Amino acid sequence: MSKTGIARIDDLLAAKVGVPAIVPGDGDRAAVGAVQELLRSHGFTRLPDMRHSSYGTFGPLTRQSVLAYRAQAGLGEEARVDCALLGNLLTREPATPLANRCYLTQVLNFEWTPLLGVMCLAALSESGGRFDCLNLNTDRCGLSFGIIQWAQRPGRLHEILA
Repeated sequence: MSKTGIARIDDLLAAKVGVPAIVPGDGDRAAVGAVQELLRSHGFTRLPDMRHSSYGTFGPLTRQSVLAYRAQAGLGEEARVDCALLGNLLTREPATPLANRCYLTQVLNFEWTPLLGVMCLAALSESGGRFDCLNLNTDRCGLSFGIIQWAQRPGRLHEILA
């Protein structure tokens, strides 16, 4: 597995001693955002993605999602994200795998780069981050499948589909 490049997430995954769990009100927006992304992959679709201002905020909705996931996974009733919860989020098959920093680095073993970040944002815009979503473009001049987009002159889409 590659490192996420988010120090707190990487330290928690490495079970580094003294690294505090991520808890409600936590100010580490990058770590909280990573957790929100993983939870979204496991069906908690009301959580924000990186395009929203509440992304990275461990508020009531994130707290509720963490508690619900922990209950489903048998990890106790604490509103906290520790090594055990992160490990479970990454090893348990997600309902809908999404292109996000933790999934790409920890599950698919891609090294994190700024270009991968751009790709994640493009995937959110094209398919909600899903790898298996068909998005027919409204201008009828292209289509997207997951993060792959095709565009061409009007009237030529049938050539790609054929």
